[in-house]
Amino acid sequence: MEKDFLKKNYTLVSGGTDTHMLLIDLKNKGIDGATLESLLEQVNIFTNKNFIPFDKSISSPSGIRLGTPTMTTRGLIEKDFT
Repeated sequence: MEKDFLKKNYTLVSGGTDTHMLLIDLKNKGIDGATLESLLEQVNIFTNKNFIPFDKSISSPSGIRLGTPTMTTRGLIEKDFT
C-alpha cells in the first residue's frame, strides 16, 4: 500500500513505514485530514485524521492515518473461515 501512495505523489510522514500503519501528509492535496476522514466514512472506509509535524490547527489536521489499528478500534476481529 505504501508504494502505491508514493506512486501517486502522496507524502508519507517519516518517508514510509515498517509497520502496519501509514501516516499520510495531505498538505499538497488540497484537503485536510478531518474532511477526508468524513468523506471516506460515507463510503465505509474508516481512517483517522491525524496531526503531522508543523500543523497549526487542531480542528483541521493535515494528516490521515491508515492501517489495522483503525480497523481494530472500530471492532474488526479475526475470523476463522475454515
